[in-house]
Amino acid sequence: MRSNNLPNGWIEEPFEKVTHIANGQVDPTIEPYINYPHVGPENIGTGDGRIINVKTAMDLGLISGKYLFDENAIIYSKIRPNLNKVCIPGFVGICSADMYPVWPTKELDRYFLFQYMLSDWFVRQATIVSNRTGMPKINREDLNRITLWIPPLAEQRKIAAILGTWDESIAAAAQLIATLKERKRGLMQRLLTGRVRFPEFANSRWEKASLGQLLTYTPRKVDKPAVAYTRMGIRSHGKGTFTEIVEDPSSNAMDELYEVKGGDLIVNITFAWEQAIAIVDQKDQGALVSHRFPTYEFNQKRVNPNFFRYVMLTKQFLYELDLITPGGAGRNRVMSKTDFLKIHVELPSLEEQHRIASTLLLADEQIRNTMQYRDGLQQQKRGLMQRLLTGQVRVTIDHGQHQTVAHIDR
Repeated sequence: MRSNNLPNGWIEEPFEKVTHIANGQVDPTIEPYINYPHVGPENIGTGDGRIINVKTAMDLGLISGKYLFDENAIIYSKIRPNLNKVCIPGFVGICSADMYPVWPTKELDRYFLFQYMLSDWFVRQATIVSNRTGMPKINREDLNRITLWIPPLAEQRKIAAILGTWDESIAAAAQLIATLKERKRGLMQRLLTGRVRFPEFANSRWEKASLGQLLTYTPRKVDKPAVAYTRMGIRSHGKGTFTEIVEDPSSNAMDELYEVKGGDLIVNITFAWEQAIAIVDQKDQGALVSHRFPTYEFNQKRVNPNFFRYVMLTKQFLYELDLITPGGAGRNRVMSKTDFLKIHVELPSLEEQHRIASTLLLADEQIRNTMQYRDGLQQQKRGLMQRLLTGQVRVTIDHGQHQTVAHIDR
């Protein structure tokens, strides 16, 4: 992140000289701490400072010692610092012993320090020293040795304000994404159950059909390649497929594999109960899977694959998958392929299926576009942080009637 030239007017200090890290812990089972909100690593967004789903110590049933923080603290997760979990709660509470409450000295603006701790350079330094142990974790001594480049206080505040404006835009985009996802969930619930109908289809009836009437089991057995090949897997919770290159085919003990084609319905029979089901993308045609990943072709005279793409993500379909995957030994449960084809679904006409699928695909496109917009803002902010926090770009400071003119150090 940084060159070797400290910007004019800036100073370089170790973390310990310009901050204070909390010492001593409190008992979350007694008053007043039992009613305080608790912040753990799981409550902080990765790289964006968001605070998520905070509950009280009582709600969580906490019993081990916690750090106390006030409304002026920064909270920093010392576990896996590469995840970049740092936030400004702005309230009094307690936090996990896996986190550090940090307070800047009067020479350091809290919001500037927050942005600095989010920066790529700070994360990289913290990650380097954390990898010395089995569990990536930065200890107090190593954190205190990280050096900071610190501009004058007025410049710190201006930098923090500029970056804070970007944070507001990123947060607004994130909120819009959440709203669009909730709207899509509502659309799915109403459209896939027939509670809401398009006017032109209001009088047409839906039919019940088994998956055996809609799908054809289509295994495409091939010999295991002698050279590197592409293997496909399926993510749980309806999150699609992924592929990876198998460089050494001998590492796979199976002699026979199966080829997938674009548009196939594919299921992981071991994790079907966890909604490991997907439709193969055209770009992944030719990937190979084991016998645990049966593939099916759609009868497109009866069902629109894009319509079924949403049906298979419903809670009702997950319930049906759970029913046909007996067993209770942890995650070791195997779906019955015979019973899979006996599952029944409700279907409108092909024309209505197409209309429903088009509506939901449009909702997905809106979500995807907004996520790309948010990601673009985040990337632009990272570039701006690189320049502002190294002094490559200097900000304009208003001193009443006088101003310090912004300039760029080359």
